[in-house]
Amino acid sequence: MQVVLHQDVAMTHGGTDAPCANVHVTLLSRGLRGREAAQAATAEATALVVEGLGVPAERCYVSHVDYDTDHIALGGELFK
Repeated sequence: MQVVLHQDVAMTHGGTDAPCANVHVTLLSRGLRGREAAQAATAEATALVVEGLGVPAERCYVSHVDYDTDHIALGGELFK
């Protein structure tokens, strides 16, 4: 999992400016697709935010993009 953190960004959630997070997860599908893979990634990302930043889980939105490996490359080569 790769993480990019933008600190000191003005955000609101539920009408308050209490600490919150918006997490974007990119899944690289290698046979893992759908709800089960997304749920596992959601749980892991949320735990990182809760434990690392102290943001309550109910104030952490998580969104997903699920790419086939033929749409992702590293080092000039598509994943196989």
